[in-house]
Amino acid sequence: MTTKDKINNFTNEIISLEKDRDLLSNKIDDLFFKRDELIFQFLIENEVLLDTRWEIKADARGGAYLDYIPHNNINDPFSLLKEITKNHSWFDLGKEITFELNEGAICLAFRDVKQVLPFVKKTKLILVGNSIVNSMSKLKREISALESICHNFNITTVGSV
Repeated sequence: MTTKDKINNFTNEIISLEKDRDLLSNKIDDLFFKRDELIFQFLIENEVLLDTRWEIKADARGGAYLDYIPHNNINDPFSLLKEITKNHSWFDLGKEITFELNEGAICLAFRDVKQVLPFVKKTKLILVGNSIVNSMSKLKREISALESICHNFNITTVGSV
């Protein structure tokens, strides 16, 4: 077999394997999608989120995320989910809501803040808003300081006389 024939054989095998890889990749994507739909169904049917506590935080893109607040006196409500998903860490729950299940932190991310309320009502989780309240207080203090600077230097807005 010549070198040219060997190269041709390897090239043909690579092409064949790439086709197989593409088919497998599509199949894997489809399985992830189906499994993630079932994850959301599992969370609802088994009331996994019921009465769990979550800190709500805003993100810079107009969405929100919820950080799970574990309780010291109860078992991990996500242990069964971790077991059946082999500790897979990221799930797309649809409607641009993601669920991240990591050892260090568990969170739900919402692309649009308007998605939070219907989700909370459906899952019956408990929202804690300390970080939002703290952020609002900080913003109020900063605005007050900026208003004071504007007043002290007689600064007006563009177009004001």
